[in-house]
Amino acid sequence: MSKAGRDRDRIATLLFDELQHRKKAFVLRLRFEAQSITDPEARKIFLSEIDGLGHLGLVSWAMLRTLESALLRHLPASALPGRIALLREEYERLSTNSGWTDHLKSAPSLDKADESVLQNYAARLAEDVQRLREGRYNILLIRAWHTIVGIGFAALLISLAFSHEMYTPWSISIVVASMFAATIGGCLSMLARLFSISAKGDIEEPSWNYVARLRWFLSPFLSLCEACLAGIIVYFLLQSQLAGVLPPALRPNFTALATYMSSRPPTTAPSTDESVRKVESSWQLYSIPNDSTDVAKIMIWCVLAGFAERLVPDALNQLATKAASKERR
Repeated sequence: MSKAGRDRDRIATLLFDELQHRKKAFVLRLRFEAQSITDPEARKIFLSEIDGLGHLGLVSWAMLRTLESALLRHLPASALPGRIALLREEYERLSTNSGWTDHLKSAPSLDKADESVLQNYAARLAEDVQRLREGRYNILLIRAWHTIVGIGFAALLISLAFSHEMYTPWSISIVVASMFAATIGGCLSMLARLFSISAKGDIEEPSWNYVARLRWFLSPFLSLCEACLAGIIVYFLLQSQLAGVLPPALRPNFTALATYMSSRPPTTAPSTDESVRKVESSWQLYSIPNDSTDVAKIMIWCVLAGFAERLVPDALNQLATKAASKERR
């Protein structure tokens, strides 16, 4: 095994041992708390449940939290305030400000409530904290998934941009580059929005069901595809006369590809390859930017189109409004 493989196995072993240590400490705390249950029959049941957990590597945290919630319903009133204070502290850390405020409004008074009310409240609080832990974990998974999809989509377009054959018309390469630039903008916008959301457990739905998973799975693809389409639309808007409303400093200039190729001195004899001649005859359908400055302007506009999701729809709405007003005249 290579050194990198040995290091990876060593790190995985350390993480597993740390997880086992945390579970063992949690189980010891449950055992300690179970011994304070006043009902002998309930104390015996909980101690047997804890002893029957077996190997902690096969026990999930959800199972341990469920056992904790059930245990809190049987603790004496003297042991509840400290546990409730710890759970409240974690609840405040994992929830949003509005969620924490709503919880405080519905929480009972620790000084005036009787034992049964405190027991039920502590159990419900433990269940809510576990739900917030799962929600926070889901948010972190969503962030990781969107980041991977964004980077992978950008890498795919980069490979497409550099994989054109030498006879591909240049303006098609510019269109692909426009798609790539818009995707970069869309990826930046998507990640900026996602990472601006604090990793709080009550951001996502309490029930992480199949529909929620599918929606979060497809959302980055839909956002990046929308950015790609925006890049194509912006490129053709800039190339058309519809971009004439832009100031000259912001508007890229184009030259017909056929004009550009005819102005260059021939370097080889006319090709007899039918496919090459078809491509050369289609040059009259394409235009290319005049220089690198115009290419940079196109790329910047495409990045803005991908980043600002309303830029292209608003521009199209304005064009549709102008066209409708002209028809009415």
